[in-house]
Amino acid sequence: MTTATENWRKKVEGHYSQNSTAESNSLWGSGDTWRPLMSNFQIDPYRTGDPALNRLKQIVAPNSAVIDVGGGAGRYALPLSYQCKQITVVEPADSMVDALNETMRAESIQNVTAMQMPWEEADLEAVDVVLSAHSVYGVPHIEPFIRKLEAKATGIVVLFVYVDQPGSVHSSLWKPVYGEERVDLPALRNFMNVLWEMDIYASLEMLEAVPPVPFTSREVALEQIGHSLFIAPGSIEERKLNDAIDDFLVQSGDGVLLKYAKPRRLGIITWVGHA
Repeated sequence: MTTATENWRKKVEGHYSQNSTAESNSLWGSGDTWRPLMSNFQIDPYRTGDPALNRLKQIVAPNSAVIDVGGGAGRYALPLSYQCKQITVVEPADSMVDALNETMRAESIQNVTAMQMPWEEADLEAVDVVLSAHSVYGVPHIEPFIRKLEAKATGIVVLFVYVDQPGSVHSSLWKPVYGEERVDLPALRNFMNVLWEMDIYASLEMLEAVPPVPFTSREVALEQIGHSLFIAPGSIEERKLNDAIDDFLVQSGDGVLLKYAKPRRLGIITWVGHA
């Protein structure tokens, strides 16, 4: 019988096995995976109307010390910095760290520190809160990753995990382009099974579902989906995507939407750390 952790690993490895050939022919193979998408990750640290951020601000006590694992360009660390004592963002991607530092300089934020390295390699003292927002999907060896999260939390561990991994919205177009079904990364259902298998009985809070956002045009859909599927401009794969995409799009207001796109559902998972 396959365990929850084994099932998780197989999904991650299957997903990245499919990526390995495709990504070598696109921007994703450049060694700077995230830089072409950076505008999607640099978000206003003063923003309001973000339900996940608003709930996080309620969970994290004022003057807490926080580790943000896979914190990217500071989506949550920067807004939290106004109520926290100190935040350390552990992030391996150089483009993300560059963007984080850029925003910190622009906003004169001085209580956030970036460590550019994988979480598995980070040597840090325990803090009040360990946060990990959307950083677990692609981790093949999930159990030691989780054990380290809780080992570094004197208070609570907080994770944001979607019901469906965000990139899976484009999975229906993988087969028309590459001739096989897409192996999606594991997400919330799989993660809860892993926790239970590890005898971690965390609290799970589901936020209200968010409707999918339409593409402004067919051309924008081709560009964004093509990047997500590792498609190089002018390639055979690009022609296949162009031939197939109209069967997968529906009109939505002034834009277009993938017909299989579902509302995005976010789970907030918390439990007491073991530091």
